[in-house]
Amino acid sequence: MTDLLHETRTGLSTTLSVRLQVVSANSGRPLHGCPVRLWRCDQRPCSDTRRGEHVEVRITDNCGWTEFDGLLPAAGPGRWPHLHFDIHGRAGRLALPGDCSPAYAASSLTGSDLAAAFGVGEPLLIASVTGDGRRGLVATRTLNVG
Repeated sequence: MTDLLHETRTGLSTTLSVRLQVVSANSGRPLHGCPVRLWRCDQRPCSDTRRGEHVEVRITDNCGWTEFDGLLPAAGPGRWPHLHFDIHGRAGRLALPGDCSPAYAASSLTGSDLAAAFGVGEPLLIASVTGDGRRGLVATRTLNVG
């Protein structure tokens, strides 16, 4: 996926691969053949775009894994960069660690920015991120679906 608007607006071009494993909340077993919808949320207001543009859909493999490729979401004042996902009509948010990009450090993210990105009572899910800005980043998270 190429997001030229994102590159123009922020000057960032760090790639981000998002690897999600979907498992049953009851048994812990991987859910294969499960559709996963994902969209990025950065400086723009991030409304419910499940029905709109910039939503990617992937199907989990036999081990419950799926992968999305794109660019690292931008950070802005009062706006923690995060990803939205939807699995079987259940939406959630996945935050990226504030130290995974020098651009995030430069934007002076705070704990209150992180709290603002998540609704009251919504679980805080943070991805594990490896890699670097030059070669690209990989965010990984297992998601329980009940």
